[in-house]
Amino acid sequence: RPDGAAMRLYRTLKWGRLAEFQLVDDRQYRSGRPCQPPELLAEHRDYLPKLPDCPERRDPARSILGMPQERWLRGAFEASR
Repeated sequence: RPDGAAMRLYRTLKWGRLAEFQLVDDRQYRSGRPCQPPELLAEHRDYLPKLPDCPERRDPARSILGMPQERWLRGAFEASR
């Protein structure tokens, strides 16, 4: 989107009474890439695939789905039959 806001792409699809599918977006809500040198992030340069480990990588607050989407998914699972 031009304004930079995230577009909600996650949703539930129902397959009659047989099944429900939760579709998630693991691209736009995820935490940033860990252990990246600041100059790479500032210049939007390519990700370095072989970086040394760092504490940021093991931070429990990091998320692939993002907290709002994780809460939605948990609620969808709880409400599912």
